[in-house]
Amino acid sequence: FSQGFRFGSPMSSVTHRPVSLRGGSQCWDKCTVADLQDEMLKAIVLTAQEAAVKAGQLMKEKLGASVKKTKLSNKDLLTEIDPMCQNIIEKIVKNRFPDHQFLGEESVPPGPAESAAAIERAVSGAEFAWVVDPIDGTTNFVHGLRLSTVSVGVARRGRPVVGVVYDPFADELF
Repeated sequence: FSQGFRFGSPMSSVTHRPVSLRGGSQCWDKCTVADLQDEMLKAIVLTAQEAAVKAGQLMKEKLGASVKKTKLSNKDLLTEIDPMCQNIIEKIVKNRFPDHQFLGEESVPPGPAESAAAIERAVSGAEFAWVVDPIDGTTNFVHGLRLSTVSVGVARRGRPVVGVVYDPFADELF
């Protein structure tokens, strides 16, 4: 698992380690996006990867950004970079998939009940719904710790089908 792989995508310099590909099967060694059988899912994976990497580039440039406000508690932080990263991802997704639902963490009121309700609204009845945490680990990010990622998930008819996590500081894509 410590060895990643590379494939010829726009992010060919990034180490890729997908967790699950075809029909939920595990694919750990030398897998590529070509292993996906559904063309739509291939396009979604590539888009999620591209969007995560682009948002991660901004994270690398702005590491240690100051807190803009706290949300639910003093551990639930928001920087000016969080919505900027979310906008990068949303623009890429909406450009390629204008009919897909999109839910970013920064668009949801704080709290577990609000989060659960927002996810339910986004995925119910949607063919595809994207659920994004543009800076997963904002507290670490604020303190200049290189322990934050970009997290992008996609559900198809309410079932998770794609998950991409990008660590911009290690330049690893999962």
